[in-house]
Amino acid sequence: MSDRRSHPTTKIRGLSEIWRERQLGVKMTSIDDELKGAEIARLRQRQNLTQAQLAQRAGVARSTVAAAEAGNCRTSHRTRARLLVALGVTSTELSRLRGWLEERHKWQDPPAGGAVGAGQVVHITISLLGRRLAAVEGTQGPAPADRAGVPELLRHLEGEPWAVCRGLVDELSGPSNWALCEALCAASTAAAAHEPRNASRLVVLALRAARSTPGTAAWRDRLLGFTLFHLANARRVRGSLPAGAKALDRAEVLWKAGARNACDLLDPSRVLDLAASFRHAQRRLREAQALLDQAQAIAQLGPPLARLLLKKAKVLEELGEFEEALATAEQAQPYLDDDREPRQRLVLEFNRVDYLRQLGRLPEAQALVPAVQALASRLGNDLDLVRLRWLEGRMATSAGRSAEARAAFREVRDAFAARGISYDFALVSLELATYLLETGQTVEVRELARECEAIFQAQQVDRERCGALLLFCQAVEREVLTLEMVRELLRGLREGSATAPRG
Repeated sequence: MSDRRSHPTTKIRGLSEIWRERQLGVKMTSIDDELKGAEIARLRQRQNLTQAQLAQRAGVARSTVAAAEAGNCRTSHRTRARLLVALGVTSTELSRLRGWLEERHKWQDPPAGGAVGAGQVVHITISLLGRRLAAVEGTQGPAPADRAGVPELLRHLEGEPWAVCRGLVDELSGPSNWALCEALCAASTAAAAHEPRNASRLVVLALRAARSTPGTAAWRDRLLGFTLFHLANARRVRGSLPAGAKALDRAEVLWKAGARNACDLLDPSRVLDLAASFRHAQRRLREAQALLDQAQAIAQLGPPLARLLLKKAKVLEELGEFEEALATAEQAQPYLDDDREPRQRLVLEFNRVDYLRQLGRLPEAQALVPAVQALASRLGNDLDLVRLRWLEGRMATSAGRSAEARAAFREVRDAFAARGISYDFALVSLELATYLLETGQTVEVRELARECEAIFQAQQVDRERCGALLLFCQAVEREVLTLEMVRELLRGLREGSATAPRG
């Protein structure tokens, strides 16, 4: 007798039981409205099967098949799932079934308390069935076609409780899991600009998908390395550089270990891009510049290349090469795609304002501000609006409007504190300190210095700069701090992305 635990039908049963065990607040004993018997009959007839032949395949009585096709309300979900598996339903067939369901069923909204509606559970279950069948039928290795069903699966995950998403990803298994992992990584980088916490959660899901992906050791190393680069990025945007550095180190080891894999479908320019962003945050600017040059040489035209040019421009700005930074940013213009990546235009226009300001071309910069404000408001990304307020404060500084600058810096500082973005919190605090010193508010400057010292030590900024910060704090305590000392410290510590939307 064969081991029933390995049979696809048994797996589907297990999935149904998991839903019940998680107490999602629904009962799936009847899905007559979701899978009409006529659909089962149509699929059977297309394969030229009799009811008796289908019954033999599914291990049920012929009368059970007849009852299911007749729409008998007593036909259980398990029986219908068994019949679908026996029919060898392909992903294409399931896609058609899903379309049929959407037209004929009014999906239930999740009840209060976060429980998932019965229609949603069935819809997701069908998708998972499709992925399981693809795993059974699937190819010998990863292929571009594996990406086909992923967008729809991601749509199912959107808005679901975290525990539900985690459970669904854990349930998936098969060679196409790498494509789900890749898509979750991309979603994480997209979320990083305005939802850093969600970016981290998406990468955690990606890691779970990566670890359940079968294949050669080289392929698995490559996939895990790719995912860990995204984990490092998610930690960076949340201001956790030490934890991000550990993920980055491990990512580089695994990525190189998997380099011998002949079937590499993952974008190597993206890995270089993410590593460059992290080195930038660590103030290792020349390393970041070299990584971006390598990525630019192999990147696809369009938004990927635009993103790299915009990041390269920020590194050049940090190196004090403002004219070259402005020219590099403007090179990204032809590669923008407002439909695919609308936020890239905001990054370009935002940075253009800041570069012009630093070049002393304040009237030109000021003339661009209204358009940047309108674009940021239209996109509605919360952190972009915070950073825009920071830029407004710096514009006020350049124009000599000290009171307006101080107000803006306080708002930005509070916003970063509320979100736990400690590195940028420290930087804007130092900018605020320069203006407090101008008005003789040394008590508040002392408090700011203490907060900054703790934050920079926690973030493990390199020893030289921590030493400089310590001297700054000591100077505050001795009341010998000068504006020039603070400005010098800022020149060494200011991160370009701190005043620009995150890429």
